[in-house]
Amino acid sequence: MQTARKTQRKGSRSTQNIKRLKQIEQKMTLFEMFERFMTFKQTEGLAKPTIQGYYEHFHYLNDYLGEDVPNEEVTVDLFEIILAICLMTKV
Repeated sequence: MQTARKTQRKGSRSTQNIKRLKQIEQKMTLFEMFERFMTFKQTEGLAKPTIQGYYEHFHYLNDYLGEDVPNEEVTVDLFEIILAICLMTKV
């Protein structure tokens, strides 16, 4: 019985592009991450009221924070505080 020959790679995969992409993602701000998320959500074909709801809630988040936040400062604690404020004010 004859076995199929494996083809040899002519080039090697570079991890440099992956590292560069990770560095870019690590420098994103909350607003940039949200815009990237919304682009993905819009390609999913969500209804317009759903998309508008996402933007409305993000607006509340921006009002609370007062400024754009680097992703290093986005923590679970931050979101827990925001959720608590939303529940207290019934937003």
